[in-house]
Amino acid sequence: PRRPLPRVSAAALDEAAASGDASAVLWRVLIGAAAARWRHADIAALADTAPGLEHVRTYRDRSTRRPRGRGEAASVLARQWDKAVKYVASADRQIGDDPTFDARADAIAARVRAVQTRADAAAGRWTRGGGPADRRVLDVLCVLALQAVSAAVEADTRRLALLAGIGRETARTALLRLAEDGWITQTRPADGPHGAHWTIDPHGLIHTPPTDSRSQAVPRPAGAGAAERTSLLATLTARITDAAHDLFSLSPGLGHLAGNTYSRTSTDPQQLDDVARCIGASPAQARWLLDRLTEAGVLIHDRRGWRRPAHDRRTAAARSLGIDGRLAERAERYRIERELWAWWQAEEAWMNAPKRTAPTRRPGRG
Repeated sequence: PRRPLPRVSAAALDEAAASGDASAVLWRVLIGAAAARWRHADIAALADTAPGLEHVRTYRDRSTRRPRGRGEAASVLARQWDKAVKYVASADRQIGDDPTFDARADAIAARVRAVQTRADAAAGRWTRGGGPADRRVLDVLCVLALQAVSAAVEADTRRLALLAGIGRETARTALLRLAEDGWITQTRPADGPHGAHWTIDPHGLIHTPPTDSRSQAVPRPAGAGAAERTSLLATLTARITDAAHDLFSLSPGLGHLAGNTYSRTSTDPQQLDDVARCIGASPAQARWLLDRLTEAGVLIHDRRGWRRPAHDRRTAAARSLGIDGRLAERAERYRIERELWAWWQAEEAWMNAPKRTAPTRRPGRG
């Protein structure tokens, strides 16, 4: 049965989304509605009037918002509702009443937001050399931190590689570069079957008490931390998923930077300067990347800017380049490597175990 919207989603429904990030506000409404067992028709009935559904009615065009047609608005709502339902159905949800969760979620969301803001401001760091792979690994670590509600997470190179759509050696060197530049720190080395632990909070800022008095601060509403964490998790998960595709593997694929550029686009038109600012590239470099993506058929360019087509064309483009299935083959190869490593660990433990007096059979595989 349908339940009332959660407080965070109800507040988002009444929020003046036109003055901020309308897409993020819409997402907070939709995931709360899906979790409360609302139907698409329930949300569609509010699409014309609810302030929080501004992203359905209009799209951003530079500094203004322009109205969508009825058909386009219905398509946007249907697509975003489908994503929200799938996310709620598949994501791990907090069960029970943990009075500390919202504060912890708020702390890790603030740290991730700070990392992402600093990364977005580091123009040029992510567009040359190993920079595109570095940014993917940093984004994946942020997602893992949000999922764990902890700045320090266990992350082996194969897991990072598969999530980021890169090779494990590329992931390993990306970790080293990020650590050398102060973005992350290794808190525990790899040990046997366990991967190394990395933190996105190398200076321990999460647990540093504030130095100024907060007695006059406006308290955040209950659930704000959890909502911020959910919003960031959805945004970053979509970004790394969009970038991790066969089409954006190395030659003859379009490359990691092209994938990062594609992940910052949407079905809403974006201008050249906006895309260049998002990826930290010069306008000339951004134009070259956008032209390549347009030539591959995964973006559409018109007078309003660059946007994605209504239907995802990445797989068709990868098939035309003869690289469809490349990431799936890598995943299968890594699965076999993990099995071999687990077997070796078990074999080594058996060889080093104390000898028994009674005869014993050697353990079988597994």
